[in-house]
Amino acid sequence: MFTPQTPITDAQESGLASLANEISSAIAYAPGMQDIRVTVTECAGEFLLEGTIPDKATADRIEAVARAIGGGKVISRLQIANDEACRKTDANGDRRQPG
Repeated sequence: MFTPQTPITDAQESGLASLANEISSAIAYAPGMQDIRVTVTECAGEFLLEGTIPDKATADRIEAVARAIGGGKVISRLQIANDEACRKTDANGDRRQPG
């Protein structure tokens, strides 16, 4: 297990959690994001974005909002719902949607 050289204090940890909440709220209240569900988690000073979103443009907007608050410490694991890479191939080689 990784142990930081400089331990994170309770106050710092609380501030990071608060920042994760701020990022989450900013995404939720951004124009056009009312129906988007994204989880923001803080881990070791970095902010992880997870969720399934409709398109790349939405992912870009979410990441921009998160980086405006969290700086370069944002890691995106957002998945695009209709991404070609997520589609499966059946036994006949035909493409089909996951499900």
